[in-house]
Amino acid sequence: MKRKRFSEEQIAFALRQAESGTTIEEICRKMGISEPTFDQWAYHNGVEIDFSRPGKPTDNAFCEAFNGRVRAECLNASWFLSMADAIERIEEWRCHDNNDRPHTSRDGVGHRQEP
Repeated sequence: MKRKRFSEEQIAFALRQAESGTTIEEICRKMGISEPTFDQWAYHNGVEIDFSRPGKPTDNAFCEAFNGRVRAECLNASWFLSMADAIERIEEWRCHDNNDRPHTSRDGVGHRQEP
């Protein structure tokens, strides 16, 4: 019978670390394995990695899409005269984005508007 690469204790340790918010990079360092080894093990064992890893923007496309929208619609479109001005304009954009902008999840209707 083929021996498994990781013991149950090692797997439990990795899961506890992940639940506590430890990055994959740190978990791998503590376990003495490389990230590609971890990814390969997860793939072959049907484990879905369900948290974002530093330097892996495709792990959460929703966050990346939001960050791109903030950059394009707010940060790149404005010249901020002071920190107070930046805070005010970003807050205005946030309120517009959350309440008035049409959302695809609501069939093109903003949250303040009636469907």
